[in-house]
Amino acid sequence: MNNDSNETVKQLLHNLQNEMQNADIDAETRALMRKLDVDIQELIAPNDSSTNPEATLDHAKLIQARFSADHPVAERFLAEVIHALVKMGV
Repeated sequence: MNNDSNETVKQLLHNLQNEMQNADIDAETRALMRKLDVDIQELIAPNDSSTNPEATLDHAKLIQARFSADHPVAERFLAEVIHALVKMGV
């Protein structure tokens, strides 16, 4: 995958993580976010990944829906991550 695109996704994930640290989010959602972060890091790693891209995007969209009402800033960052991954062909 394109190195510039990888850097964009990494920066968006970093922004999302910062937002998550300041948000009042339940333990289950935090666990889902940690798993999503690991999956995305594997997807953009230069080696072959065993992570399923479609499952990762579905997972991201599920979390995005959870954030839409209570965490609009985190939801926006996650939407940008999803968009960047789709543009990368994930």
